[in-house]
Amino acid sequence: MLWRSLFILVLALLAAFSAPARAATETAFDARAFEGALARLKAHPEVAASNARAEALSHAADGALGLPDPMLFIAEQDLPLGASTSQDFEQKMLGVRQQVPAFGTRSAKAARATLESRKTRLAARYAFARLKARLITTLAGLHSLKQQERLLAAQLALTATERQSLTGRIAADRGRVSELAAIDAETARIDLARAELDERRHELQEVLRSLLGDAPELVPPPLATLAGPPDPERTYPVLLAADEMAMAAADVDLRAAEFAPAFELQASAGRMRNGDNSASFMVGVSIPLWAADSQAPNLRAAEGLRNAAALERDLQRREVRTTLAHLRLQITTSEKKSQLWSTKITSLTGGRDALRRDYAAGKAELTDTLKAARDILDARMALFEEEARHTALIADYNRYFVTGEGS
Repeated sequence: MLWRSLFILVLALLAAFSAPARAATETAFDARAFEGALARLKAHPEVAASNARAEALSHAADGALGLPDPMLFIAEQDLPLGASTSQDFEQKMLGVRQQVPAFGTRSAKAARATLESRKTRLAARYAFARLKARLITTLAGLHSLKQQERLLAAQLALTATERQSLTGRIAADRGRVSELAAIDAETARIDLARAELDERRHELQEVLRSLLGDAPELVPPPLATLAGPPDPERTYPVLLAADEMAMAAADVDLRAAEFAPAFELQASAGRMRNGDNSASFMVGVSIPLWAADSQAPNLRAAEGLRNAAALERDLQRREVRTTLAHLRLQITTSEKKSQLWSTKITSLTGGRDALRRDYAAGKAELTDTLKAARDILDARMALFEEEARHTALIADYNRYFVTGEGS
């Protein structure tokens, strides 16, 4: 019948606009804008605080090499008390005293502070890598939501056209009211999905504001996983654990150096009451008399912590290897799922077109065509979600590996 043919033509035209080619919905990636966002990430408090702490520890390492400040003193010897005859031996002295810590302790403290500064700077780069991965994941989520919103808006417009056409046919006694109820139910379903997307978009925009200070519209960058098998030795967690082990070894060196004797130097000069000049020089050395009760337990404790740090590094290596292997599997699975969704969309589209021809010939119900359109819509939205998940998985995988970013 003529009215059915016209109706199917309208549906086909609107469907063409409701399912635009992927190239039309994609927005070009703006490398300059994304680099600007990364520059703002480097100023994030989590990254900036770690870099500031690393700088402070670097200064502390330089300071650890210095000697304690010398002490200037004035001495009065043999002050006469009462009728004492010792006043003939009275003398006034001006001198300086310098303490010299045990040999090796200063260099050990400096080495330990240098290692901690290096670890803290590496931790700042790891924090930047985590924030970058979170940024990319958020942008991918927002990009997916924008694509899904376009689909829903086009589908809603198509449903409104279907309702208007059906209302006219019902008035002409050529349609059923039950079909109108089905269209209204589909419209409500689409409106509900749009509300959920809107809620999710606001949530992701708040994450973006937390990262960058505002919520710019950016397209996530094209990503690729690192080639070759995952190497835990090139990851931030394992390298941080290695730095922790090196710091523990430096603590052992420091405790061992404390067994060496400490020194004190003192020199003074003065004049006696009878006018004679005098001078004195003193060298003091510490005696490790109580080493068994103080230094030795500290050394054993440091050695135990060093062994624990080595075990924790091994544990971190195992955990990272497992995590990376699982992420690579998820990435591969996500790629397969995207391909399957695309195949399903192609099959569903063919079925929908066949139903439309049957409906035009009076061999199918409107509810069947609505269900076919709904299935295609759900499949397309699922494909967009899977593509965003794929991007997030790659970003999560790449964040483990050491790069020069974040310095």
